[in-house]
Amino acid sequence: MSSEPLGLGKIFDSFAQLCLDGIWVVDDSGRILEVNQAMCKLLGYSRKELLAMAIKDVEAIENPEEILQSIASIKAEGAGRIERTHRRKDGVLVPVEINGTYLEKNGNHFTLAFIRNRTKQKIFEKNAALHDTLLRLSTAKTGRQEFLDAVVAQIKEWCGAQMVGLGLAQEPDGTFEFISFAGPRSSFKGCGAVAQARPEKCLCYRLFHNQPEPQEAGLLTPGGSFYCNNLPQFFAGLPKKQRAKYQVSCLKMSPVSMALLPLRYQGDLLGVILLAGDEADQVARRAVEFLESVTPLVAEGIARHSVEAELERNLLKQGVINRLLSLALEDLPLDELLRRSLELLTALPWIALESKGAVFLVEEQAERLILRAYKGLPEAIIQQCAQVPFGRCLCGRAAAGHAVQFSAKCDEFHEIRSPHMPSHGHYCIPILHGERVLGVLNLYVKEGHRRLVSEENFLLVVAQTLAGIIVRLEAEEARRQADQEFSLLVGNTPAIVCKGFIDGSVAFSDNKVEQMLGYPREEFDQRRIKWTDLILPEDLEQSERVFLKAFKGSKSYVREYRMRRKARDVIWVQERSQIVCNAKGKIDYISAVVFDISKRKQGEEALRLEKETAQRYLDIAPVIFAVFDRQGTVTLINKKGCEILGHPEEEVIGRSFADFLPTSLQAKEAARFREWMSGERNPAEYYECPLYDKDGERRTIAWRTTTLRNEAGEITGGLLAGEDITERRRTEEALKDSVKRLHRTLEGTVTGLATAVETRDPYTAGHQRGVAQLAYAIAEQMGFSQDRLEGMRVMGFLHDIGKIAVPAEILSKPGRLTEYEFNIVKFHSQVSYDILKEVDFPWPVALAVLQHHEKLDGSGYPHGLKGEDIILEARILTVADVVEAIASHRPYRPALGVKQAIEEISNQRGILYDPEVVDACLIILEENRVKL
Repeated sequence: MSSEPLGLGKIFDSFAQLCLDGIWVVDDSGRILEVNQAMCKLLGYSRKELLAMAIKDVEAIENPEEILQSIASIKAEGAGRIERTHRRKDGVLVPVEINGTYLEKNGNHFTLAFIRNRTKQKIFEKNAALHDTLLRLSTAKTGRQEFLDAVVAQIKEWCGAQMVGLGLAQEPDGTFEFISFAGPRSSFKGCGAVAQARPEKCLCYRLFHNQPEPQEAGLLTPGGSFYCNNLPQFFAGLPKKQRAKYQVSCLKMSPVSMALLPLRYQGDLLGVILLAGDEADQVARRAVEFLESVTPLVAEGIARHSVEAELERNLLKQGVINRLLSLALEDLPLDELLRRSLELLTALPWIALESKGAVFLVEEQAERLILRAYKGLPEAIIQQCAQVPFGRCLCGRAAAGHAVQFSAKCDEFHEIRSPHMPSHGHYCIPILHGERVLGVLNLYVKEGHRRLVSEENFLLVVAQTLAGIIVRLEAEEARRQADQEFSLLVGNTPAIVCKGFIDGSVAFSDNKVEQMLGYPREEFDQRRIKWTDLILPEDLEQSERVFLKAFKGSKSYVREYRMRRKARDVIWVQERSQIVCNAKGKIDYISAVVFDISKRKQGEEALRLEKETAQRYLDIAPVIFAVFDRQGTVTLINKKGCEILGHPEEEVIGRSFADFLPTSLQAKEAARFREWMSGERNPAEYYECPLYDKDGERRTIAWRTTTLRNEAGEITGGLLAGEDITERRRTEEALKDSVKRLHRTLEGTVTGLATAVETRDPYTAGHQRGVAQLAYAIAEQMGFSQDRLEGMRVMGFLHDIGKIAVPAEILSKPGRLTEYEFNIVKFHSQVSYDILKEVDFPWPVALAVLQHHEKLDGSGYPHGLKGEDIILEARILTVADVVEAIASHRPYRPALGVKQAIEEISNQRGILYDPEVVDACLIILEENRVKL
């Protein structure tokens, strides 16, 4: 390069050739007058070619007038900085930063510009932005699908692949079902799943389960991803026999370049990220390598969102069971209760249910199912399914086999069909009470739905709950029928009407006694049998007490007891009697009407057993369940509720629940309850309200409420479900305090270690603090996160801790060190590393301290590392250490000053010191942000 025509001289010529940045000189019209070798290398043109061109020939700009405007602006201001995109000779676009100065020399007017390639910086900024976005997404409070869709969209925008997909692991077959897609190839999800559970057929399955064949080993990256930038070329290189193994549906979609990155969390393979393109190298290797570094963020986000989704599903499941139990507490006919239950189930958002289904109950004598409730079914199906024999179609098979039947489509077992019926699947769940089948719950699912154990287990719980409800309603129906029969008997005197005597004998008014007890009337008339002889001994004493009490009082009584019939079986009877006395007050006879109440007793026993069963269900629940009437009086509470309150059931039932609330909240909660009971306020899905137990301890409870209504839809009371979250809240507070204490401990330890070194080296007192402050400021200028900045500060404080092993006389020696002494001092980096390597810092403190005397050109120590082999934190420490050391006093020389430090790092920029670190440091020193 010759600058003589422009009058710049040989000094500029030499500088231009040594400069790492591109330099060019242009006139006011934008014609190129001179360039250096770095500019030729940057653009791919020879110097001769560039000197025949103008700036507009190499800038990727639509309006060339902008170039002249920029030159004019630099001319007017004297200097200027702009960002542009240049087009190399091979067509590649290069982002550059242009710093121009307008000069006048020997009558010549021209613009001198330094051009810096910003490609790496742009890539770094782009990668950092993706990392920060994925970190934010992984911790954001969103649904799992929203999180997955956002991740896929961000990755596609970042890498430019034609199609990006994300698949989640499906148990137990080891496949991955694609959940989220972005790009024109969204139809790729037609393959359904990647990593099919057939090792002999599926490339992805072999790779992810560490079973690659020899020719496939080259497709695995060091990070464990599958990557191929030219699949057709790979297949073409295989023998024809082996090539057949790769004719699976995903590869038949003909992606040319493709990558699959595993998403692992705590050793488990959670899913995969898919990148695909129609052209070779469209999926870049560097993109795959960077994505491998951020997949832990995505995997952690999937794990967290999956746990939250599972917790939410569990809450929804419990809510469904609670609402079913609430329906059971309402006074509804069985068919209406089944219809409402079906409405509730078909509206579940987390099972791929269609809004269709049916409930069948069993007609036991004929072994067939009778349709009792349905939703969304066409008339033809309603007619065909009105009666379904056991064993026919899916519902009949579920009833006959007492087992769940599932179908993903209308297969050969779906025997009942209708013209134009769209294809669909089914869950058919038997409603069982012990070994007795009561009916079948039929729910439609979308065609192709995958059978899931979690869904099936939940639906079995629903069926069990329905079974309990049906049995209870049957018992209540039996009781109602018994009461009705009893009323008819009383109205038509179908009972035994008789006279009893003090000795236990009896005289009947008709012959119905034989129908009831099996003994002829004559045996009682002849006194061969007495009434009291047939009463069970365990009931006789109680019966006599009732009789004596009535004799001393009103003379009328009702008593119930068991009697043994002639056939040796036992019946229950109810005796309604009046004691008739003579004038002297002695018993003359007893006028009695005796009813057979065995059926009613059976119904009451069944109801009692069902209530006990329901109570057991409530008692094993890990939350409070409490039922209230409209006045707020507790009518039912489970075992957990009593445990939390510290009161036995008898001390809670009949009291207002407001009695257990803090006094300051009682008025507010009473108003809330009145609004709830009046219908002005909807039941609360979730709210927190404390309670005080019997010992006065405050318990934090998370409540959910629902309203109880009668058949007319009127509010009759409410149901509360409350979870004790006291310990959870305490744990959260304790965890916060622990983190704060640990942080303070770390700061104190680091400061103490730094002080220990400074006490041995008084001439460099404050050096470590100065390096820490400057390193922190440089990292902050370079855009480090707050956590990474804290690590940088710790590294600065501890970078010379190894000097604790250097003799004090060497550290404080006023003259120049001998080679032997300097070698001892150089050893302090290794000593620092050995001290710090066992400390479990969340940052690479030991490695940065070990490398902080390494130089870019390999001239540093202790290992002579070069360039990118030195971690970025160590490169920052190097610059901060040099600047602070030059600017500060030393035993062997006075302080040289900040200006000398600036000259040192500027001259050695890109040679000994990282250019980006030097640039950041210069900005800080120019703005005087750190006092040296």
